[in-house]
Amino acid sequence: QLSFCSKSHQEKSKGVVQAQSPAPTFGGSHGNGPVNQNHKVQVVSQTGKEEKIRELNEQVDSLQNVILQVQEIHHGLVAFCSELKRMDGEVDASGLRSPELEQRLGLALGQLRDKRHSLQSLRETTRDTDAHRNKRSEVRLLDKMKLNCQVFKEEISLVHLNRQVSHLQKALQDSQDKERALQSQSQSQRKCSTLGQLVSPKCPAMVLVVQESRGEDGRYGFSCRLSQDSGLVVIQVDNSQSPLCLGDRLVEVNGVPVVGYSEDELSTLLLQGPSAQIVVLRRPPLPSSPRPRRPPPVSPTPSSSSSQPQKTPSC
Repeated sequence: QLSFCSKSHQEKSKGVVQAQSPAPTFGGSHGNGPVNQNHKVQVVSQTGKEEKIRELNEQVDSLQNVILQVQEIHHGLVAFCSELKRMDGEVDASGLRSPELEQRLGLALGQLRDKRHSLQSLRETTRDTDAHRNKRSEVRLLDKMKLNCQVFKEEISLVHLNRQVSHLQKALQDSQDKERALQSQSQSQRKCSTLGQLVSPKCPAMVLVVQESRGEDGRYGFSCRLSQDSGLVVIQVDNSQSPLCLGDRLVEVNGVPVVGYSEDELSTLLLQGPSAQIVVLRRPPLPSSPRPRRPPPVSPTPSSSSSQPQKTPSC
């Protein structure tokens, strides 16, 4: 029965095909013969090839563009590494004082805040980019690569800035501790320093009050050096009209005792105003050697002897 049904089905299929297929004409020049069908297949095949070639060309152009942008990303990473090396050199804070360290620390903290904000924005942009799927695969991959590289650079910069801030904070703390120790030492020395240490019977001095003003460049026309035994001593006078002399020892500046002051403390005190009233100790001029006095003339003795002694005139 199955064989009979199969044969019946094949005969019916052949009959339908023969009924639908028109009789071929002579030479195949009329009707919808095999020649026209082959021509249509060739036209469709040629159009598909052109479309495929166009798509492949677009993919090649897109990939070439991606390669160029990947090379740009590589160059950017190389430049970023060079920038990191330069920033490592800027971390050196040796020889800087507290005001300079505070200024650099403030700049580093500002950069750190900006980097954190930028990194947060980049991460949000990365999440938004993952939601868009309407771009070509290589374009989406390139965009993701760019964002990942940018996030990587921001994270490395953040780590570097954190290390730089920590280093500057430690350097500032050490500098402040050192300055406080020097200030405490200076104060203790200042308490022990008295005017009597600058003047002695073997080294007398005159007390003078002089007035000094700043020049056009904003500086005073004299320089001092701290001596362990003599305090602040004038070692240079630029203006010949200055009332100060070399070797003068400073006692007060604008009513503030400066016995035991350091050179930096004196400079800070002098720069508080346009002029300064200074009390100094100056060695008195050497006394001129006295002229030898002539002996008094001897009066002639009287002829008559006298028992009373003769008085000599006083000098």
